Amino acid sequence: MGSWKKLSIFIVLVLLGACDSGSTPGEDSSFTSEAETGAGSIRIISISLSDPSATATNTGPVTYTATYAQADTVTLSCSDITLTKTGTADGSCDSVNGSGSARTISLGSITGEGTIGIASIAAGTASNTAGNSAPAVGASPTFSVEQEAPTSPSVTINSGATHTNNSTLSLQIGALDNKGVTGYLVSESSSTPNPSSFTAVTSDTTLNTTVNHTMTTGEGQKTLYVWFRDEAGNLTASVSASITVDVTSPTLSLGSPSSSLTKSGPVTFTVSYTGASTVSLSTGNVTVTSTDNASAGSTSVSGSG
Repeated sequence: MGSWKKLSIFIVLVLLGACDSGSTPGEDSSFTSEAETGAGSIRIISISLSDPSATATNTGPVTYTATYAQADTVTLSCSDITLTKTGTADGSCDSVNGSGSARTISLGSITGEGTIGIASIAAGTASNTAGNSAPAVGASPTFSVEQEAPTSPSVTINSGATHTNNSTLSLQIGALDNKGVTGYLVSESSSTPNPSSFTAVTSDTTLNTTVNHTMTTGEGQKTLYVWFRDEAGNLTASVSASITVDVTSPTLSLGSPSSSLTKSGPVTFTVSYTGASTVSLSTGNVTVTSTDNASAGSTSVSGSG
């Protein structure tokens, strides 16, 4: 009975020694090496989809970028792309362009109101020499489709003044939009501007602000036109206000006396104004000089224009 126990202990020690050698019983160490080498050649294809190029639009196009990793050949086309739409928003994939690992997906023909995004990209849009193909891709972030322009546009110049002697004007402007006014444009032309030329403002559903505009043309009555836009690029009709700009000070000339010699008068002088819209000359503005014992008994001012 004692000899059987000794034999059992010897076998266990032998087995433990085999385990300590870094392998399991019956394992071929060369097989392990080959498996690790094989794992290094497994190139799994992955796809990342960017955010839309715009968060809101009225007509598009809006683009997404699909970037492939570990792909040798990319065959992505519009037929592989399914869109998600809400409300009355509609649109379609117009094109897929690009080379290498990146493809630009362009969505166009956009109408209605709501949201649009990429619901999925089908599996199999790329492959590599390891024999792997691209998996399907899930939903992307969406963008808003809006057709309503801001409402209640307004502009006042210099708090409603009719004249100014400064070519830099102060404009009080405002508009409303349930999703936010994002820009405005002030122009001396009534031609509708490009939305990209607008001055950006922090989105505000009740925009009411004061801005300055320096006139680029001379003097006289001037009209300024103002437009407002929203994030989707919808523009209001223009609103306008007018003011007369006169930055040149009036000049005056004093004519010769009506008589060079007199005993008792009257003697008149003509004062001529240039560039004056209003003349307020009065006797209080006139100082008469005299020599010796001469004096002017009275002074009066008359005339118009």
